[in-house]
Amino acid sequence: MDLTLVGLSFGIVFGAVLQRGRFCIAAAARDLFLTKDTYLAKGVLYAILFTSIGFFLAQSQGLLELQIKPLGLQNIIGGLLFGVGMVIAGGCASGVLYRAGEGYITAFTAILGVLFGIAVYAELYEYLIVGFVDSTTIGTLTVYGVLGVSPWTLIVLMSIIAVVVKSVLKKRH
Repeated sequence: MDLTLVGLSFGIVFGAVLQRGRFCIAAAARDLFLTKDTYLAKGVLYAILFTSIGFFLAQSQGLLELQIKPLGLQNIIGGLLFGVGMVIAGGCASGVLYRAGEGYITAFTAILGVLFGIAVYAELYEYLIVGFVDSTTIGTLTVYGVLGVSPWTLIVLMSIIAVVVKSVLKKRH
């Protein structure tokens, strides 16, 4: 099977779904807090839930391996720059990508900024990789690892939370 064709097909379908659904994590947070609109926030909640299920299924079958890198200054700087960039660009990475497909020049500028940031990070990586938390000494730094439970326990808990949130939000509207 030609992986290029699979990737292209997936990209087209995924891009269409993002664009038609106006899916943007930054917009979901904005709408939730500013206009009390929960449409996108519910989508984000379900995306996290289904992605987690898919990830843990793939991990349990040996298709993926969780790798934890040291937490350090690079994470703080990157997070701040990404957050500021999302505000300036008017959306998250997925929102910017589908807006670029719609022809918005600002979105193209944001994509160029992301590519520039990646290039700078790649060049400065060895200087920024000062770890605050060394992954070799802490074991698996995950929510389920810290709590000492199975990842599936968290999936069940997330599913229950999703159902409760959906029912509460449904009653409000």
